[in-house]
Amino acid sequence: MPDDKKKSTESEYDIFIASLVYPEAGAVFAAPPRKLAEVKDDCIIVLDTNTLFVPYLIGKDSLEQIQKTYKHLIAQKRLRIPGQVAREFAKNRALKLTELYQRLSQKKNSVQELQMGRYPLLENVPEYQEVVALEDAINRQIQDYRRALGRVLDHVQAWNWDDPVSALYSELFTPEIIVDPTFDKEKVREEIALRYQHSIPPGYKDASKDDGGIGDFLIWKTILEIGKANNKSVVLVSGDEKIDWRYKIDKQVLYPRYELVDEFRRHSGGNSFHLIQFYQLLDLYGASEEIVQEVRKTEIKETKEQFSAVLDTGSATVLFPFTINKSFKSYGHHPITIPRAYYEQVQALGFESDNVLIISPFGSVRGTIYYAEAGWGRYYQIVARGGNYPEDPLNRFDLGQEILVEIVRMNDAVQVSYVPA
Repeated sequence: MPDDKKKSTESEYDIFIASLVYPEAGAVFAAPPRKLAEVKDDCIIVLDTNTLFVPYLIGKDSLEQIQKTYKHLIAQKRLRIPGQVAREFAKNRALKLTELYQRLSQKKNSVQELQMGRYPLLENVPEYQEVVALEDAINRQIQDYRRALGRVLDHVQAWNWDDPVSALYSELFTPEIIVDPTFDKEKVREEIALRYQHSIPPGYKDASKDDGGIGDFLIWKTILEIGKANNKSVVLVSGDEKIDWRYKIDKQVLYPRYELVDEFRRHSGGNSFHLIQFYQLLDLYGASEEIVQEVRKTEIKETKEQFSAVLDTGSATVLFPFTINKSFKSYGHHPITIPRAYYEQVQALGFESDNVLIISPFGSVRGTIYYAEAGWGRYYQIVARGGNYPEDPLNRFDLGQEILVEIVRMNDAVQVSYVPA
């Protein structure tokens, strides 16, 4: 087959993809996977990268409980860390430490001494003398506080990859716990292209990242290897809430995607795959309610802060230029493809929606922002509903006209504005 013909064939959507995703149709109606409570004493526990960073945000007692839980699992030879997780931890650990240093530094610099000023006319007034004395005492305490924070900063700065969390991991995570299979890189590229083209989980929601979202896929491939090698059920501990790992409804996380459950069953000889958050792991193995709730609140707070970080960078609004083209003018839904550079923001801010208000200088219409796959790759697109009727306001834009497209979230709805440049 000529190369150009082969490439064309490979890029087409496979209408028989369901046979690849679910090759054993009879198994769909077989007995359901074993429940978490049934496998918890015999399963393999696999840690995701985000789980390894939770201890950086919790207290001493919770860290000790985590150590106890990990030691229990290690003693039973049931704890595993994928090689990709270890590499992601190495890549991002410095960010956690610099975040800690930055927060302490900001706290130190934000506390300023009181500066009421001096008023000689009041120097003989007892009440004024009392105020001056209190101000001096408070300022001395502020100075002591800032000096103490400075010593804490010196301590953090002196860490040489031996911070308390890294030291704990160094003690616990021996080479036997790390599972690092060797994969054929070319085959991985081919498989990931096929899976992403057809939105087969996991990883396709990270496709806009610089590495194409390969991290989640390699972790999943390692999980399959763990299940196969040990002939056991696997529980992945992860805070990842994207829909290419879990089902969600109204922001409520439910359970793993069935595609993952079925694929794991086939690779592991009929065992079950489970997906839980870190606080659920601690609860599963007997941690106190107090510690479970602290870790749960920490995970929730971390998720919110990651979302807020996107907002704080000024990227709560996606703004890009667009030239009115033939497709926009010809098709009733007036499609606009969002530039790839904004995919991560669109995903993080939840702009994918069928409740979109499109505003133009000529009037407003309802529309949708959706994610799809095509022969040329993955894309996000804005489309209007209906269109090309006599009063269609979007028809009044001129071919070749330059506009700015602005996408913002308004409570539970998404608003898109088309503004002439």
